[in-house]
Amino acid sequence: TIQVTNSPPGQVEAFVANVSCGQCNLELDRDECDLAIRREEATYFVDGFSMDDLGDPHDEDGLCNEIRQAKVQGKAKDGRFLATLIELLPVEEAAEEPFYFSRVDVNDTP
Repeated sequence: TIQVTNSPPGQVEAFVANVSCGQCNLELDRDECDLAIRREEATYFVDGFSMDDLGDPHDEDGLCNEIRQAKVQGKAKDGRFLATLIELLPVEEAAEEPFYFSRVDVNDTP
């Protein structure tokens, strides 16, 4: 499998992080639902993707109802996360205990 992203030169490697609705699940203040990522101890709104890009946010396992784990690539800048890749992990593959950061090889595909 070939994975293509719009990663600029010098882009950080992909990592696994929690993604969800910033308002519903990640305690960010905003008037409407928006995609957010929690990386290590920091939580950011995301630029480059929307919750609708990742499925119906109001489904049973949607991002307004669940905190999901995803393979993510991008960087934090000016208090936001500029994403070049967000790939939700299947619910059954996610760890039982949520975690905030772990490195993966972006070229490592199942």
